[in-house]
Amino acid sequence: MKLTSCIILLIAVVALSAVSIVVERAGQPNIAVSTSDIVDISFTDSAVGVEVGSIDFFNTEQYMTSNASMTLNLAILDIYGNTVDNNQNVDFYFAMSPPTGANLNGQVTEPLVPVTVTPDNGIASITLNSGEGGVAVVSASMTDFHGSALERSHVITIYNSAVTTAGIVNLMGVGTNYGSGQWRSTASAICSCDQGFASPDGLPCTFSIVDQSIDWANIEGNTETGAENYHGFAATGCAYTNLVYHGSHSLETLLLQFSILDVTVQGEIVLPLNGSQISMVIDPTNPAWTYGMDASEPVIANVIIYVQDGQGCDVSHAEFRLASTRGTFIEAEEQYQVEGAENNRIKSVDGVAIGRLQFIWAECPPVVPPPNEVNVTVSAILEYDQSTTCATLNLLNYN
Repeated sequence: MKLTSCIILLIAVVALSAVSIVVERAGQPNIAVSTSDIVDISFTDSAVGVEVGSIDFFNTEQYMTSNASMTLNLAILDIYGNTVDNNQNVDFYFAMSPPTGANLNGQVTEPLVPVTVTPDNGIASITLNSGEGGVAVVSASMTDFHGSALERSHVITIYNSAVTTAGIVNLMGVGTNYGSGQWRSTASAICSCDQGFASPDGLPCTFSIVDQSIDWANIEGNTETGAENYHGFAATGCAYTNLVYHGSHSLETLLLQFSILDVTVQGEIVLPLNGSQISMVIDPTNPAWTYGMDASEPVIANVIIYVQDGQGCDVSHAEFRLASTRGTFIEAEEQYQVEGAENNRIKSVDGVAIGRLQFIWAECPPVVPPPNEVNVTVSAILEYDQSTTCATLNLLNYN
């Protein structure tokens, strides 16, 4: 039996008389304990009092306008997250120089000078008067009954104008199948206040398509900064809207307009290609120098690529990069050319892209007996998502 267990038993049995008792301890020398050596045990409120676990700001905004007032609330919490009223004062102060005209409770305007507040039912509150635009860092500190220091800070952006700059982001999310060839994706814009920080949440704003004659795409309703997109993502200073478009217009550039407060901007976005499907055909599959052809005469094969979205809609504007184990790519028909690019770069029109691959006599010289046959592999990479397709051809020489 452990020593502490024996002592508790002695208190209960022999509390009225002083006797000497031998306590046996396994594997160790015995000891004698007299009840006169056992003192009374009492419990005080401080011994079992509720300990402060943390302090934290709550229901407090991160933004405010200039020349305005805001109440900052601080909760004093136990280790279980419940508010505690332990009669300990809280000091509030500016952790750094505040914007011109800012003060706490109409008193303090200098950094590190405290305003002492007595909590009410575990809540300490103070008023921040904003003054001019800038950033105010308000800190709170207190000492619990153990003498431990607790501190917490809250950053408030004070703006004169909630939005001074905005821009449309040319990066749309993966589309969701909307049926009947349509896809729904997300368009977004980023907004900043005059202090260079993200604009506050809850500001109403609108997206619109500049070309009102377009009938294959539409915006689904208005929105506000900080609101979630349909994927459940949200960010301060960002605005999202749902855009529905027909898959046959995937990879087209669409001009959008974004308006918030007194700021209006325009920007281009590229509509996503969702679930791309590509395939390749070589025509002819057996390009050949037939008997009697001149050695200086090349032979040409067409590299035909088909591209659709995940709903089977033919897609234009899809760019491909071609490669081949033999031959040289020559200029494609004008409609399939990518402006300013090499001849191995082509683009699709109505779901088709056609490149031209030329071979010379030396790549498949005559043999005896004829024909000579050389196997050639041709590949194409879709630049948008790096998906790949390939096909083979047999290069023949019957001379």
